[in-house]
Amino acid sequence: MNIYIAHYHLHPGGVTRIIQSQIKSLKAQYKELSITLLCGDCQNPETYENIGARVIINPLLNYLYEKDLSNHKLPELLSKVNLFFSDTLNPGDILHFHNLNLGKNPVLTYAVHLLLEKDIRVINHAHDFAEDRPANWKFLKTIIEEIFQQNLREILYPHHKNYHLAVINSYDLQRLSGYEIPENNLHWLPNPVEIPQMPKEETKHEIKKKVQATLHVDSSKKLITYPVRAIRRKNIGEFILLSILFKDAQWCITQPPRNPQEISDYEKWKDFCLENQLPVLFEAGEKVNFEELLIATDFCITTSLREGFGMAYLEPWVYGTAVIGRNLKHLTKDFTNKNLKFTGLYDKIMIDFNRQQLDFKDIIADNQRVYLKQLIQNKISSDTIFEQNPKLNHLLDEVSQELIDKNQKAIEDNFSLKEYGNKLSQIYQKSIGKA
Repeated sequence: MNIYIAHYHLHPGGVTRIIQSQIKSLKAQYKELSITLLCGDCQNPETYENIGARVIINPLLNYLYEKDLSNHKLPELLSKVNLFFSDTLNPGDILHFHNLNLGKNPVLTYAVHLLLEKDIRVINHAHDFAEDRPANWKFLKTIIEEIFQQNLREILYPHHKNYHLAVINSYDLQRLSGYEIPENNLHWLPNPVEIPQMPKEETKHEIKKKVQATLHVDSSKKLITYPVRAIRRKNIGEFILLSILFKDAQWCITQPPRNPQEISDYEKWKDFCLENQLPVLFEAGEKVNFEELLIATDFCITTSLREGFGMAYLEPWVYGTAVIGRNLKHLTKDFTNKNLKFTGLYDKIMIDFNRQQLDFKDIIADNQRVYLKQLIQNKISSDTIFEQNPKLNHLLDEVSQELIDKNQKAIEDNFSLKEYGNKLSQIYQKSIGKA
């Protein structure tokens, strides 16, 4: 069995971390298994070669941008992609493609569909959906239906024995069950959490001191970390609201955005915090080791509005750090059903704005800054916010070591690399008709 794992690129990010875990989990079970990565761009192929995968880079697999296209070029582009696949794949191979249907390269999506009739087993590993991103959906629809004259739904969700679909949460599993995909071809594949070798308690204390010194933060204050790339859907304004409500803590965000379209709003938030002398430190993940930061921090927080899997609710616990923040119930139910318990999550933050009661997340960023400025100037009482949102009163309450231990155990039992490898193997066996 030859496994080909494909993604548009191998830049650092959530999907590429899962790809690395995928390779490790498979190699742990099948040391001689042939694994090849296909991608449009990869700055450090040795990262993947060192864990047992060959890397093939072809720019045809990268993102496709509408501004670079003209209609007459698309059939030629499709022919080139088809030729690449013909030269690379053989009947019986498994092509495990991450986010195939996201709308980042509709020509590639169609080309992979054509492989089904060549006896290539395709596994579409869906982390995100174009249906949730209007611009991506329009791009797919234009190219698949108007240029190639194909039914979009049949291309994205074909009823074919060689096509399997893996989703990362029960919410996506439920919504796709209505697409009449055969039950044997639809799989729930939660992301794995890599369990680190934790240092001894005295070493953890030294790590904390080192991180505090490097970040120049007050060691007497609680350290709250948002382990995230600060894009809009991560709801940075709400994180800053909490930093104002809890001034006696030090708040930090790990990474800046990479997308140029996100940078302008990010810089506005940085300027806002600087101008108002808020206890918020940006780009902390570029100043200290990420794992050491998770060990040193008192709480990890998430204020995100939308996630595919919700790794932020799991990963900090394995470093001994509790998770607080906004509860995305359609995701966290998958974790609570596996015996995890969250004591520091809230469902909403209600505020009075323009004579309306609104959840803070529903206000655009510019208006969030207006509201926060009034809060800083004491034109709005923080007491009122705590009265309207009683869960916030206990947001930074101490979490028992017993709860941390129980959550760590639940993660090890249900989301380990070994468990992930077992589930992957089952999917692959089904795809080749051996299960």
